[in-house]
Amino acid sequence: MERPTYFWKIYATLPRAGPGSDRLTTRALKLIPALPSRPAILDIGCGPGKQTFVLARNTDGIITAIDTHQPFLDAIAAKAGKESLEDRIRPMNISMLDMPFPDSSFDIVWFEGAIFIMGFEPGLNECYRLLKKGGYAAISEGVMLMDDPPDEVVKLWREYPAVTTVENNLSMVEKAGFDLAGHFIFPPEAWWDEFYGPMEQRLADMRKRYPDVPEAQEAIAEAEFEIDVFRKYHQYYGYVFLVMRK
Repeated sequence: MERPTYFWKIYATLPRAGPGSDRLTTRALKLIPALPSRPAILDIGCGPGKQTFVLARNTDGIITAIDTHQPFLDAIAAKAGKESLEDRIRPMNISMLDMPFPDSSFDIVWFEGAIFIMGFEPGLNECYRLLKKGGYAAISEGVMLMDDPPDEVVKLWREYPAVTTVENNLSMVEKAGFDLAGHFIFPPEAWWDEFYGPMEQRLADMRKRYPDVPEAQEAIAEAEFEIDVFRKYHQYYGYVFLVMRK
């Protein structure tokens, strides 16, 4: 999906492309009880690569990091070179909707904050296909945490009508053939520290920089609405991290 220019001016400059933290990535990784000595890891929709480097620092794996936004991949490659990780981090411009990897290619499939593009259930099935027997998938996904959300929450999630409850996601995990290793909900600070906090600063700068550009002001207003809804109604929705074994 082609994103408008001002979308990237907001989101591509943030530390993370969505809610999360290095601590939460590490917590999810620790739900995997044992790893091969040099696991093959696929990081789908890697974005700016925060979780990519957590995986590299906490395993001896070979990480294939895929995304379709080339500036993300270029930045990951440059950082990997600076950290002497270029032999273990392999950025590739590949769409998650058309992955060329054979069945049973990976020990771990990491899908942090991006499975909504594919859809949760289709994404689960693709993870299952890509994993070796006994391999693990780690997926973070938006979820509804309370019934009867306010109209503003419904409006916010209208672009992802498939969003559902943790219980329904767990049922789909089981249906796909996985055994659940564990799951947890993101705390509110996982939305602020490296996502909405930096975004608010970026939006204030853009309002001054593009006062007479309607497309920019529209993008800014949409992002400000998203932040405002979370500030008022974060108890109604959030993100869950699920770790599962094939």
